Amino acid sequence: MIDFYVVAIGMSAGGLPALEELMKYLPDNPGAAFVIISHLPKDSKSQLDAIISRHTNLPVQWAESDDEIQKNHCYLLPTGKQMTLENKKLQVQDRMPDSGINRAIDIFFTSLAHDVQKLAIGIILSGTGEDGLEGVQAIEQYKGIVMVQQPESAMFSSMPWTIVSRDHPDFILVPKEIAQSLVTFLKVKPG
Repeated sequence: MIDFYVVAIGMSAGGLPALEELMKYLPDNPGAAFVIISHLPKDSKSQLDAIISRHTNLPVQWAESDDEIQKNHCYLLPTGKQMTLENKKLQVQDRMPDSGINRAIDIFFTSLAHDVQKLAIGIILSGTGEDGLEGVQAIEQYKGIVMVQQPESAMFSSMPWTIVSRDHPDFILVPKEIAQSLVTFLKVKPG
């Protein structure tokens, strides 16, 4: 049984500067696992792992199926994929061909809510579209925590604004404040 928080961070266009800001204010041993779901172009060669590693001492790795999620580790969604958490293990699949709408954040956040329930923390950063709304609603349904980048501080505000205008997130903050609130929250033992 998992006894630590799992922090899922969803972002799209313009999310990288916000993510870098957030990560650099986290301690070396935050006591939680981190999973980053980013809308990366299907055939792109991403350097996201190297970029994030410059801002944290946590081990950063591209997720693979059957990776058992571990505290004080950071997992990244590979390009062109979608991912779920099932029985504390990450499951990576090819992204389903659809109308072109990327729902990777909703898919992961929803599975996270079902799998770890009140130990889920969902964070939405800069991005376009509405991906993340269903996912944060699932997290809230299971009594998890939702944090959203203040839309005015986002390079692209439609993803954060969708959450703020159509839901009731627990926190609406700039990235540095998200990290600071997260650190305070993670000091409280889950349960």
